[in-house]
Amino acid sequence: MKEIAEMTEVAVNDFVRRQVAGSGKTYSPDLSFEEIAHHASDQIEAGHFRQGYRGGVIIVDVDYSLVKHFVCPFVRIDETTELKAEVVSRKEGEEPYIRIRAVTGEALPAGKVELILYRHDVLVENDEQ
Repeated sequence: MKEIAEMTEVAVNDFVRRQVAGSGKTYSPDLSFEEIAHHASDQIEAGHFRQGYRGGVIIVDVDYSLVKHFVCPFVRIDETTELKAEVVSRKEGEEPYIRIRAVTGEALPAGKVELILYRHDVLVENDEQ
């Protein structure tokens, strides 16, 4: 983990730039991607991260003071919530999956935000660089 703490350059690529309003993904309406990347670097330097599911992937905790700047697309559902299911692929050539989304409802406030960071060579493996 010491090696990771020394690698604090965090860049933003197209893989993450798709996380905007209306995408169905968590996003920030008022923090730029560059501001979020800078915060991630600061958090890594401060030791607020842990190893991800494999080498080259780390999970960085966003400081609680910034959580209010993120919108998570989760909604509380009940028997009146309209749901839509569709078969989609994340990108061409990938195995399709069934995505279920709430058509109605308000997004719940985020309680915690974690940034998943991938080392460049890991992104290259899946052509996500």
